[in-house]
Amino acid sequence: MRLTEQDIEKKIKPWLRVLDTGNTYAASTMISLASLFDKAKPGDQVLAVSYGSGAYSNATWFEVQDGIEEKRGRTPTVMDYVERKSEIRNRYLPRLDPRTTIKNQEKIGDSAHGRRN
Repeated sequence: MRLTEQDIEKKIKPWLRVLDTGNTYAASTMISLASLFDKAKPGDQVLAVSYGSGAYSNATWFEVQDGIEEKRGRTPTVMDYVERKSEIRNRYLPRLDPRTTIKNQEKIGDSAHGRRN
């Protein structure tokens, strides 16, 4: 089976929450599953496959059951969480420039906030 660009756009990208959240590592599969179940209908078949570093991988097949619609709305959807995200900046982390040290970042951060060392 070969996926076309249209297949990828229609069948894969809508469920790639990593495009919205960034890499959440071990939580990626669970976040994608939760997002999928936010819209799934009874009888839908879902195959979740994940793999990571080392020799570990996992594949699980789900069939969505009756009653899923009645359970919706009890908690926010994944997209509800994604839409309320905010960027967190940490002034203590060095920038991508390897010449920048944490100590230099502290000075830069303190200067930006009107503090002196």
